[in-house]
Amino acid sequence: MLLGGAVLQLLLLGPASRGEPVTHAFSRSLLSASLAGHDGHALVARIMLLALVAAIGEQVLRHRVGGGVVAAVGALLLALTWSETGRAAGDGLALAVTTLHVTAMAVWSGGTATVAVLLARRVPDAGVDAAVGRFSRLTLWCVAVMAATGVYLALRATGLGDLLPAEAGLFLLLAAAAGRRKSRRLAPAALRRSVLLELAGLTAVVVLGALLAGTPPPGR
Repeated sequence: MLLGGAVLQLLLLGPASRGEPVTHAFSRSLLSASLAGHDGHALVARIMLLALVAAIGEQVLRHRVGGGVVAAVGALLLALTWSETGRAAGDGLALAVTTLHVTAMAVWSGGTATVAVLLARRVPDAGVDAAVGRFSRLTLWCVAVMAATGVYLALRATGLGDLLPAEAGLFLLLAAAAGRRKSRRLAPAALRRSVLLELAGLTAVVVLGALLAGTPPPGR
């Protein structure tokens, strides 16, 4: 899905930047112009990384020692391609901070989705309980990274209207939910409901975050 979305975004980049209809998405001149630009380079890098993940990602993750390191580096590189096409492009510090912000968000939302799938089986499993516990601890690190980077990005941002307060409010609610999931042992049914609600809130935060990251700075 991500790979298809990246390809579609690259095809639509030319028409969107030139004010042309989407029917010109396959125009050779527009595609050449997109590929020659900064955003085009970032999208091509994203497509190549996603294709690599699709081809060998499962095999890499099977290696206990190096798999985690490679996965972490890959996640940071993918997050960097999103940062390069948003407000942070051209600013080294903002680029690094945004990349960390996006990576923490991806780990939190992806892990929550995985936990939701595991809990949907409704079968008691000590391994699942241990995985949920480990992920809950990891979530708190994601919360800390997102909070620190979010403060910087909020201070840097201008012209975003009500997007920042909305994302900040949702983030605080989700952080409270993550803390509750870690600090209290919930009944299975309550845990499933909590995780599903957390996943719904994370989806909204991801949408708002994409709007924030994709809004070009004034004058760009």
